[in-house]
Parts: sequence; C-alpha cells; structure tokens
Amino acid sequence: MRTINDKYVQAFKITTKYHHKSPHIQRQYFHIHDWRQAGLYKESWVDIGQILNFPKIGLTFKTIGRLSDQDILNLDAFIKNFKLSSHKDEL
Repeated sequence: MRTINDKYVQAFKITTKYHHKSPHIQRQYFHIHDWRQAGLYKESWVDIGQILNFPKIGLTFKTIGRLSDQDILNLDAFIKNFKLSSHKDEL
C-alpha cells in the first residue's frame, strides 16, 4: 500500500496463486523474496496488473507485515520495467 495524497491510498493485490496463472498474467506478478520476513504465511507475489484506489475517509488498516527494503526497491524497478515493456508492446 502507498499513499497518493491526504484523501486516497493505492494498493496492489498480493496472491499465492502464481503457478495457476497463464504466462501472460505471470508477467505482471512480482515475487516477494522475503515473504516470511514480510509477515506472510506462504510464498507470495504482488499483482501489479491493477492498482486499487481507496478513499482514506473511514478506512482502517490492519497491518499484517511490511516488505523488506530490498523487496521495495525490487518492486519499484519491476513496476518501471513492466511499464516500459508494456509500452513497447503497444507500439
């Protein structure tokens, strides 16, 4: 999850169902390398295919964990590379 501004937050879905997805969908899944350290119970992936937007008003959060600093950096790079490759596919 990340904050956009004082009114909205953005989030990505996290899934354990990577192996059941098509190669096309797997392209948009970032593997969380330090998933145990992040507080997850199973090997997990971040689905960057859809950004979820939530209004902050009335929203409460239950923290289940936090990505490691290395996973945060790698996720950022993964998103940038995904956007670049997706843009090339559109040309």
